[in-house]
Amino acid sequence: MDSQFGADRTPMSGLRPSIVLAGTVLPAFFVFLWHGSCYGTWLIDDAGISFAYAHNLASGAGWVSQPGRDPVEGFSNPLWTLLVALLYALRLFSISLTPKFVSCLLVAGSFVMFAAAIRRIMDQFEAVLVTGSSLLLAAANPGFVIWCVSGLENPLLTFLAAGLLFVSASVLQDGERLRKRACLIGGLLAAGLALTRPDALIYAIVFPLALAWNTARTSMRYFRGGLMVYSVYFAVPVLSYLIFRRIYFHDWLPNTYYAKPGVTLDGLFEVASLSGRGAAKAADLSSAICPVLPVLTPVLLLAAAVSTVLLPDRQVAGRIAVLGSFVALAFLTYIVLPQDWMGEYRFGTIAFPTSYLLGFYLLRQIVVRGPLTFSKRASLIGVGLAGLISSSPAFVQRENLFAAHPQTPLEDVATSALKYNAFADEIGLEHPTLLLPDLGGTLLLSRARAIDVAGLCDRDVAAIYHERQPPAMLAAYILDHVKPDLIHIHDYWSYRSGLSGNPKFRMEYADLGDGDYIRRASLPAEINAEDARMIKARLSDGSTRADAHFQLSQFKFGS
Repeated sequence: MDSQFGADRTPMSGLRPSIVLAGTVLPAFFVFLWHGSCYGTWLIDDAGISFAYAHNLASGAGWVSQPGRDPVEGFSNPLWTLLVALLYALRLFSISLTPKFVSCLLVAGSFVMFAAAIRRIMDQFEAVLVTGSSLLLAAANPGFVIWCVSGLENPLLTFLAAGLLFVSASVLQDGERLRKRACLIGGLLAAGLALTRPDALIYAIVFPLALAWNTARTSMRYFRGGLMVYSVYFAVPVLSYLIFRRIYFHDWLPNTYYAKPGVTLDGLFEVASLSGRGAAKAADLSSAICPVLPVLTPVLLLAAAVSTVLLPDRQVAGRIAVLGSFVALAFLTYIVLPQDWMGEYRFGTIAFPTSYLLGFYLLRQIVVRGPLTFSKRASLIGVGLAGLISSSPAFVQRENLFAAHPQTPLEDVATSALKYNAFADEIGLEHPTLLLPDLGGTLLLSRARAIDVAGLCDRDVAAIYHERQPPAMLAAYILDHVKPDLIHIHDYWSYRSGLSGNPKFRMEYADLGDGDYIRRASLPAEINAEDARMIKARLSDGSTRADAHFQLSQFKFGS
């Protein structure tokens, strides 16, 4: 059954749409709030990079990592960074409060948009069952919640994707009656996605798909006109930012593109052949979505593809095609992007709610067909509860593991930045340079000139990575050209920097312990390496996370 609104009397047909929407969204949102609170005040250190750029932009220092530095686009989320800059300029941004609050608002808006999108294509009571079950599962899944409360752009990405789904669903439902307005909004939403994260550019094909599907029951003139409006409103913001990037940052691509391993032909081949790393990543993400049935999402995508071809009701088939395209594109971007060191499926955020929505929509349209009797309603509710209950042990295990060992907290890096400040003051380094891989908290609180060994905010280091030079070349650049006063390297970066085992490094730098080094030539004449080690040991307990938390909370516009 796929009734028109108001055509069938359901238990909820007499209720206000706002009441029904609230009843659908609020339970999932409350679960999200509780789940998000399990991670406390944690923010990922990488979020601090965007906060630092935003603060410097709002305070008039330019869109730079630190005041006085050359412009280098060391972030890949310009729209999120601009939003933070706007909040800084309005004196509404506090690192300890605002990222969490804004994220919750965006997630609430996303849930409303997802619910409204399904309501556009289903009877009111059916939409409640489908959306309510889907959003509850998304709110319980650590892979969705962790990155929506991390301080990164994921909640904005989800909000824009939900809005694009709503507009696409509206076009499928109303067709020619929407005309330019839906195409205009769709173009802006697709542009927003592309400017929130580069890989999200791929979602720009969803709205044209909805337009094309509607062509059979409207006119080709409508399709061409709508596509033109959509393309203009998509292209203008994207091309404007591209031109701005070229003028301001002197490049067509963000510096993060050069610093990180990108999409390769081998990776695309693996996706096309469903083999190797691509197949393993797809299986891993599918397992995270439904732990008790890891193959569920591939099965859903296959069912969606078959349904779009075989279903006699082309309107229902179009809705399945649009929902399925969101899931397929989310999986595609997750597979082709490099393996993410942050874990918990950071690049797969959109796959979680859209996979659940596709699953329950297919269940209602294909499996539970016909009039929605009491037994069928019970079966839909039962499937949702069964999915939530059966997945809970795996969700709880992942949540407990991440909460106990959160990935690179911003407060930890900020604490280290305060310790480096104290150490530099103690030995008399007035304008020190500091090379390290953890940059967010450093840019926010360090008084040193930060050199990014990961290359995100350093054009020269990123070029060495992009040219696939051996670690020895990076070590030569660091020791011969940068000559930082202080160095902090650990684990992977000890090898990747080429400094580990480098004779010149061992000769020119004194080991202070715990991955910290100081350039011997930077030490004052009255302080030797042993004195520096003792000073560092004495100061190691001088700054705490509480100090860092306080200073981050005070890091506002004008500070």
